[in-house]
Amino acid sequence: MKKLIICMTAALLALAMCIGVLAESASEPAAELYDSLVNLLFNTSNVTLKGTAEFKLDGEWFKTAEGTWQQDGDRAFRQLLLKAPGKNGTEKKNGYTIFVSGDDYNLIEEFTPSVYTTGATAGRNSILRKSVGAEKFISLGKMLASQANTLLGENVITKTSDGYSIKLDGNLPYFADTALNMFAQFAANRYFGMDYDKISAGAQYSMQSFRTVTESLVYCMRSVSLKKAEVNVTNDANGAVKHIEGTIAIDVNTAADGIKLLEVSFSADVTDLGNTMVKKFDPNAYNVVPAYTYNNTNPVDEGAEAPTAGI
Repeated sequence: MKKLIICMTAALLALAMCIGVLAESASEPAAELYDSLVNLLFNTSNVTLKGTAEFKLDGEWFKTAEGTWQQDGDRAFRQLLLKAPGKNGTEKKNGYTIFVSGDDYNLIEEFTPSVYTTGATAGRNSILRKSVGAEKFISLGKMLASQANTLLGENVITKTSDGYSIKLDGNLPYFADTALNMFAQFAANRYFGMDYDKISAGAQYSMQSFRTVTESLVYCMRSVSLKKAEVNVTNDANGAVKHIEGTIAIDVNTAADGIKLLEVSFSADVTDLGNTMVKKFDPNAYNVVPAYTYNNTNPVDEGAEAPTAGI
């Protein structure tokens, strides 16, 4: 592990040096936008986010997600509702609702709507948890954003009258695609527990081996490459992000199934900055009882961690 960390650090330093040599000038819009998003996700203690996203693989819809996230100091309300195609034209529904207070959480899952479970989680005062690993990737992202003109080309990320516009048509340089892969694997590790360093390059299974499309993408991914992206960001009067919408297309290089096209369209609103209130969890309001009361054969696991993403 120590050797791996040293090698990764050396690679990042080499990347930084190469970018520094190649760069002619910093891209102010990209750096401003990146700082604004990092501040929203990692440094804001009171805010509400609501958004939707639709996912397609090779043109076929496989999931829609609707999410609400309210952060109020060390209290949070998180709700994720998922839809996916079922049999005979039906839709499967899944998801969860979580109330967090400090290091404790109460969880209601869509497939068991009459009960809730409790457990412990990593407490925080922001939307995303800033870990040691996350701080390294934040720094890497800031470095890349500051050199966006050199890495991505002129006018890819531009400032508009009320925000920012991003337009990419693939053909990313080697450095940018490498960074994209690092971020993708970091996210898969954090939210799905996927450790690609433990998997032999020749030992990944076919996508048909997994229950869902999401699982198959996470576990069969070898690398990703951006094919196209069009994103528009709207700011409020104070320059903070208030709305994001766009579409992204990514080529996913899988182990046994070749290149698969993943398309994501999304929209999100940022509201109630500084005015968000998260109330204490009230089981009666959701008509739920503790899981150990409902079924004594399945006691609450006090050491469990709250889920962070729906498969």
